Amino acid sequence: MVNQVRLNALDKFKCTGSACPQNCCTVNWEIEVDPPTLVRWQESPELLNGKSLNQCIKSVTKEGKTLATLLKANNNTCILLDNDRLCSLQSNHGHEYLPATCRDYPRARTNSELLDLDSAVLSCPEITRLVLFDKTDEPVFSSTENKPYLSRYPGDASPAYIQIKYSTGKFVNAVLREKKYGLNIRLFYLTHAFSSFHSEMQKIGYTKALAKKYFATVKTDLLQIHTGHKAGEIRLNPATAGSYWRSVFMLISSRKENFQGLEIDRELEALCRKEDDSHEHFGKIYELICGYAQKYEKYIGKQKSQVYERYILVSLITKKFPYKKTEFNMTAILVASMSTAAAIQLMIWMHVDGHSTLSDEVLQKIIYRTEGLIGHSVKGIVETLKEDPHMLMLEKYAEVFLDVFC
Repeated sequence: MVNQVRLNALDKFKCTGSACPQNCCTVNWEIEVDPPTLVRWQESPELLNGKSLNQCIKSVTKEGKTLATLLKANNNTCILLDNDRLCSLQSNHGHEYLPATCRDYPRARTNSELLDLDSAVLSCPEITRLVLFDKTDEPVFSSTENKPYLSRYPGDASPAYIQIKYSTGKFVNAVLREKKYGLNIRLFYLTHAFSSFHSEMQKIGYTKALAKKYFATVKTDLLQIHTGHKAGEIRLNPATAGSYWRSVFMLISSRKENFQGLEIDRELEALCRKEDDSHEHFGKIYELICGYAQKYEKYIGKQKSQVYERYILVSLITKKFPYKKTEFNMTAILVASMSTAAAIQLMIWMHVDGHSTLSDEVLQKIIYRTEGLIGHSVKGIVETLKEDPHMLMLEKYAEVFLDVFC
């Protein structure tokens, strides 16, 4: 039986329209006009409110396919946005005439052999508010199996790729439920164990014994990691950590103009932009990161822990880890998810470093801005993975996640 999973916030969601602090029509996203919608527009030019079809769309080539995408106005807002910050097409002709992407947003749906998901992306401010800050004592998801990541065992005769997804989903569910350990401990363990499993699987193929090797001893493994970390036996390599956080900062920096109103530390920016790949330089970057983390611990501590717990759960499931088919592999989805989480953590650190406070309003803004600019469209991360496939070897640098949401 396929597990039916639904984000409970969808029952209360209502688009705030022109009052939205990050109106989806004003974010610089590339919106594809799906073929059925394009045919409807071609047959009914009056839908475009006096504009010709060529004034509203452009052709782009993506992965060898020619697609039609919505044009942008000079300020990078959608060409169909009116002066009231509302969609002129929807206002005049109805929701059904929108491109499929616009009709569905912020909903995220997937149907796989193990899980039917009805969720929503956290780039939407109202979804972020409802999921992370409104009545947080209520479950995030409802599911027929009572656990969002679980499904019934698909059977020994099922294809290997389905058994891999089942084993991974069961493992992720077990890790996230062990809340007596810090979220940072669980994220380190999850990324290291899964990446090690995936790397070995690519060499020898999938077997039940391999899944058991990495996924069967969650409680014991977490206890050992927790104990070792507390005793100082698990130590981050400063050069590795500094190199990673520079990459994260550059993801943010490439979209710097869209993070206006949020803190960007100039000292970190200067260090990250300097063309110096020495271990000493990376050590300086990580030293600054450690200073951020210490100040966060002093002023904020565990105040936002529940927000981070809910964020990680929704982020991983909504990004369809491990159920989505991808041009790379499941590790690529995990890298993208963790890169977005790390970018959120870095934005939080820089804000607290400058203000010594972290309100729910600021935290919400950091999350939906970062999800919208980095996580919602993983193009920047995908391009980075193509240029540096070593990033897929998460087991080589998973220790950096011991600093995330700790």
